[in-house]
Amino acid sequence: IRSRLAEWNIITGDRAAAGKGLELHIADWRSELEARGNTVRHVHTFTTKVKAISDGCRWRFLSDIALSDAQNWLAERKRGGLSASSCNTFIRASKGFCAWLVKEKRLNESPLAYWSLLNEKVDRRYERHAFSIEEMGRLLATDEDGRKHHCLTGGDRALLYRTAGETSVR
Repeated sequence: IRSRLAEWNIITGDRAAAGKGLELHIADWRSELEARGNTVRHVHTFTTKVKAISDGCRWRFLSDIALSDAQNWLAERKRGGLSASSCNTFIRASKGFCAWLVKEKRLNESPLAYWSLLNEKVDRRYERHAFSIEEMGRLLATDEDGRKHHCLTGGDRALLYRTAGETSVR
């Protein structure tokens, strides 16, 4: 009934969406992401992250979404060992979801609009570097004897790695 009233401009879109459970909004967002041609992995990752935050913060309706809840929940995960990069995935997903809610006129403004990304440079878990000659030799020796993986034999993979390594391609 609320959606019909919103269609007839009797009530606003945010009032119509207010009574709908958050899980249904997430399901609608998932359908939108799929319809826009996003990869299965992207859709799954982003909707799973939003669902995790909403469950962790015990949000049931759009009116429950609060920046302080989300920040506290994510800070607890970070203290538990979650990297800044992983935290940023949660932030991007949640902000994207709220931006979609605003675009769809389900919310007047995003409650997470001012949530800033974490600085990933200060939380590097693995520093990338060029292979040393010894590391490249071990990789090639292991792969040449390896079995088929991703439709490539060990020798084919070794050839690809050698070409990439010698041409400075990652």
